[in-house]
Amino acid sequence: MAVENETAFVDYDSDLIRKGWVKEGLIQNAHKSFWAPYTGNSGESVVYQKNMTGVKEGNTIIFDYDGYLTGEMALDREQAWGKGEGKRKFSGSLKIRRGRIPVNNGDKFNGKEIGDLSITEHSDSRRKLADLWGRHKDQAHFDSVQGRLDSLTNSHVIRPNNRATVGDLIPTDVMSYDFLLELNEKMLEGDGFAVGSKRMPLKPFQIQNGEVIWNLLLDNTAFFQLKKDARFQDLVAQGDVRGMNNFLFKGQPIQIGQLMVSVAPIFFGTSTDRRAGKTKPEISGFRKLDEDGLYTGEVGFGASTKIIASRSVLLGAGALQYGMGMEPDYNLEFSPDHKITSESLLEVWFNVQKTQLLPESVDYDEARIGNMDYGVVAVDTYASVGV
Repeated sequence: MAVENETAFVDYDSDLIRKGWVKEGLIQNAHKSFWAPYTGNSGESVVYQKNMTGVKEGNTIIFDYDGYLTGEMALDREQAWGKGEGKRKFSGSLKIRRGRIPVNNGDKFNGKEIGDLSITEHSDSRRKLADLWGRHKDQAHFDSVQGRLDSLTNSHVIRPNNRATVGDLIPTDVMSYDFLLELNEKMLEGDGFAVGSKRMPLKPFQIQNGEVIWNLLLDNTAFFQLKKDARFQDLVAQGDVRGMNNFLFKGQPIQIGQLMVSVAPIFFGTSTDRRAGKTKPEISGFRKLDEDGLYTGEVGFGASTKIIASRSVLLGAGALQYGMGMEPDYNLEFSPDHKITSESLLEVWFNVQKTQLLPESVDYDEARIGNMDYGVVAVDTYASVGV
């Protein structure tokens, strides 16, 4: 079809144009993702992302990891032949799903004739769909590390005073400087968890200056509990008396030893089930967890007299696996009533999960890796009681 003005007249069936629109919207919203700084294309990042542009739903993306050797030496004239240690290999797989997000454009959509596509309802739709997709994606990451996504619970949990369950927490079981030191110790030793057996310590990840750290991502209630802790206030105040980017004043991330402490946003929204995308994320963020195992946004959460916990997380390298399949697509459908209304739809192929590795041969004896959360340890503290 001949066109007089490439901007004013658009063929909505053009793959190139549709993909151009959606890419523009996704790029505009990329910087808003909470998880963007944590994401990279290797297992050295907190979020290990793989892009497989030819993969549709139902296909699997494989993540593979090399183990290290642990064999003992043959000394002096001891025989070495035949005693070589087998090389360890670990793998994880992620099944790609298709997600579709529709929006009703109303009856003001058709802006082809005005000569400026950027001010039409269509431009608004692609921007808002890209924004919503970003919130869905971020919420899937938050839900995964908190042990909610697909009901894949956290294999390792630390609680003050080694409380066995959320229901055992009492009002003094809060986030404090002393508890921070305990977290650091248990994380480095890979032992002493309220839930979970002895394991390999979390692998640290590298920040821009080359330093290796672990990240403690706090729930907002735990964050304020820590700020109120008297010992913590004294130490932080002495560390930066000027208050420039001071944790107590501005809530900026603070490093204690090799532990980077920061705070996550709060979740607002509702959920129908625990699969990725089955939430209406008004704001993406951390959820609270009650003693019945229900999370913020779920029916029945925080019922009367139920103990509610703040679930923070310790994050190491390779904590999450995030896969993207085919490139996102944008579709438009007009109503049969002479195109008086229309709906736009963003289509994505993706999935996200906590990293849990399967030993291809044999696991380590002490520093175990397989069949557990590789880079996440949950941290529960007392938040409130249901009313």
